[in-house]
Amino acid sequence: YKLDSEGSPEGYVSFEQAKVELMATYHSESGFEIGAGPMYVFGRSFTLYDDDGDERNSYDVDPSLGISAFVLYRF
Repeated sequence: YKLDSEGSPEGYVSFEQAKVELMATYHSESGFEIGAGPMYVFGRSFTLYDDDGDERNSYDVDPSLGISAFVLYRF
């Protein structure tokens, strides 16, 4: 992602993460689909780079639990 800040206006950020999800999904014959379930996100980090592509800072983010959900209509 490209940054838009005073600290490094031409820099960018890189994100890394891994996640595990357990989803329950309902499909209808009309093309409607809905799903939800718990997720666990781990191994998260992000790194800031300047406009020359040099690493400025790197941060590790604690693992977390969450909920994932979606609604979809296919036509």
